[in-house]
Amino acid sequence: MKNQAEKREALLDFAVLLCQQRDFDETLRLIAQQAIALFSADSATVMMLNPQTRKTVKTVIKKRAQDDHPLVHTITVHVSGWVIKNRASFISENLQADTRFSKRLFQKAQQTAVLAVPLCIENLAIGVLILVMKSSADNHAETDSSRMTNRNDRLHLLERFAAVVAPHLN
Repeated sequence: MKNQAEKREALLDFAVLLCQQRDFDETLRLIAQQAIALFSADSATVMMLNPQTRKTVKTVIKKRAQDDHPLVHTITVHVSGWVIKNRASFISENLQADTRFSKRLFQKAQQTAVLAVPLCIENLAIGVLILVMKSSADNHAETDSSRMTNRNDRLHLLERFAAVVAPHLN
């Protein structure tokens, strides 16, 4: 895993690449692909919304490997709804045990970690970026304090990533 300085450098390089991009679909694909690489995620979803109606305009799901698509779809729908409703970033180390949702909603999401952030322009949500990661045995070996620090660092970096990419989606 890259250290924070390397990730910030990669984020700046990516911002330069986005400035050169003119194709909206390619921009969405690049954002999802870069998010997977930068955060070692199993899947990344970029869900674009109509700010007036809050209806989905376009969704791009990029997966590192063949995932359970219905599970990724369920996570996308419910987590993006939570992000938009609460106007806040979302982090869950174990989605199955997350008390913000019904106990049965994510039964098949054993040890699935999720990070999600709103994509905003001028304080208006135009989309949501969602990363799904299967928890590894390495995560369980970390101490609670180091896991919390790592989790908060990742969320902070994802929020910066969203701030960089959102203007390119307008």
